[in-house]
Amino acid sequence: MSALHDRIESDTDSRVQRLERRLERERKARIDAEAVAEAGLRELYISQRRLKLLHKVTVAANSPGGLRQSLHAALEEICTDLDLACGIAYTVTDGGEAARAIDLWFSAEPSRIFDFIELSREAEFAIGEGLPGRVLADGKAHSLEDTSQAADGEGSALAFTAGLGSGFAFPITIARETVAVFEFFCRKMIHLDPPLRALLEQIGVQVGRVFERERSRQVLLHEARHDALTGLPNRIALLERIRAAAIAGNDDALVKIMVVDLDGLKGVNDLMGHHAGDQLIKTAARRLEACVLGHQRSMLNAGGSSCVSRVGGDEFIILLEGREWIDQARGLAEKMHRALAESEGLLPGISGIAASIGIARLEGTGDLDQLVRNADVAMYAAKERGGSTTVEFDESMRDTFRFRDELEKELREAIRARQFLLNFQPIVEAADPNVIVGFEALVRWQHPQRGLVHPADFIPAAESCGLILYLGDWVLEEACAAIARLNACGGRGADRYVSVNVAAHQFLSASFSARVGELIMRKGIDPANLRLEVTEGVAITDAKRTREVLEQIRAWGVKTSLDDFGTGYSSLSYLQQLPFDTLKIDKSFVADLDDKRSQQIVRTIVELARSLDLSVVAEGVEDAMQGELLAALGCDYLQGYHYGRPLAESEAFARL
Repeated sequence: MSALHDRIESDTDSRVQRLERRLERERKARIDAEAVAEAGLRELYISQRRLKLLHKVTVAANSPGGLRQSLHAALEEICTDLDLACGIAYTVTDGGEAARAIDLWFSAEPSRIFDFIELSREAEFAIGEGLPGRVLADGKAHSLEDTSQAADGEGSALAFTAGLGSGFAFPITIARETVAVFEFFCRKMIHLDPPLRALLEQIGVQVGRVFERERSRQVLLHEARHDALTGLPNRIALLERIRAAAIAGNDDALVKIMVVDLDGLKGVNDLMGHHAGDQLIKTAARRLEACVLGHQRSMLNAGGSSCVSRVGGDEFIILLEGREWIDQARGLAEKMHRALAESEGLLPGISGIAASIGIARLEGTGDLDQLVRNADVAMYAAKERGGSTTVEFDESMRDTFRFRDELEKELREAIRARQFLLNFQPIVEAADPNVIVGFEALVRWQHPQRGLVHPADFIPAAESCGLILYLGDWVLEEACAAIARLNACGGRGADRYVSVNVAAHQFLSASFSARVGELIMRKGIDPANLRLEVTEGVAITDAKRTREVLEQIRAWGVKTSLDDFGTGYSSLSYLQQLPFDTLKIDKSFVADLDDKRSQQIVRTIVELARSLDLSVVAEGVEDAMQGELLAALGCDYLQGYHYGRPLAESEAFARL
């Protein structure tokens, strides 16, 4: 019995021990599971907190305040969320070679780290120096786990003294380019584990968008205030400078402006193309700037300032502020003439740059627009004197400007009131001048006070103020209506054409060919009865666009003429490329037919036309001898006062 009892007790103890071991294992497993769950929850909490921080920084970066406000908000969010003592922003300068503080920082306890913050306001780090320099070196986040051991000089010593035991810095990036650095310090030790590094990288990208927006804003502001070709200030920036000087209202704020307009740029564009013209404008801009800066250096301590601007086309305006400047404006203009005239550095075939300069003066608070207009008037007076000269504005010139201003107003009213009419000049066969093959439509202005005004007296003004588009469209529509009436008469009028001159802006506009097609359909005319004339200057302003328009209208059956042939610079090269039907020899050659050289020019033009299968019209024929000689030289058609002056429609068409 005793042995049995001992065995039973032994079995019982063994089961108890096994149960206890089992319970211990279960307890440990439960503890381990709870630890894993707690770690997972902690990681989830940290992850959610960091995501929340990234969201806060993103919101801060996209705040509407501006660069500094957005950066300060981002620093505050990072410091607050990660329990950091302070944060400092640096921008990257010197082409990525240094990080420079911009006096932008955040601290929840600024009084405790005052000395450190003061030192950081003007801190600058080269590549490899300090935390910002190490970030610049490789574009990655770096930490400093013990500021007392750092060898970065006074900044680290002050950080340690202020109780800032460790720190870290990371890059602010735009497409992997480091544009700024954020640096932070804290009182506790901080370790940049992989998740935190990933978070800082994302923050760097988000804050980088602030810099990207600022860059875009600065580019837009610069483009809005500067000329794209030369980089000089434009009219907007210039008027702001003039306005600021005028508002100052003292003797030192006296203002003169010089309008510099390049002479002969159109010839360069025609002869060598617009790329060459652009190069000439850029060269002129550099020379004008250098001339003004050199003159300014020679004035030593003289007060005032200057500004060179390009206001469009081949026109520059130089602003001179201060009494010393305006007293020397004339001498500066002469230096400009000499500087522009130098041939060195210009394209082959260009010996120098000539310019017409107009000068006007503003004292006190005057009309700024009037100031510019006065200088323009003086500049045009310089051009009328042959160019390459300088004219200062005086009151006697005001009448000239007033006349031009009034003429523009009258032209606008004339278009509104339909005060224009068309005359028609006959074009005849050279072999038989009694046969009229067509008419050229010529616009006249029926002025209510001055009577019939010749186009030479108003077309240039219409072109300069942009009204030529309206006037040209009216001429085209009226000419098409006249063709419809001519065709309705039957007989010889059915196959006679009307030729219409087309201005450059009108011909090269995007809607021109469609407008021609619309008028042909609406007026119900035969396209062969309409002929469009463009000058060489129009044709080579934009050769590609010219060819497109010519091909479109010729596909409908409309014929085209190249007017004033022989007066341009690139006739032969462009003539092969552009599909014209007729050449019109300029009247200047006809007027000089008693000169053997003019006869040879006409003969050459005729031979060239024959080789290209083009007909030839000679205009400006004043007498029978000229007509006979032109016929003998091979011209197909003739036009001029000898065969009929421009007449009203009814009189002209009655000649048929």
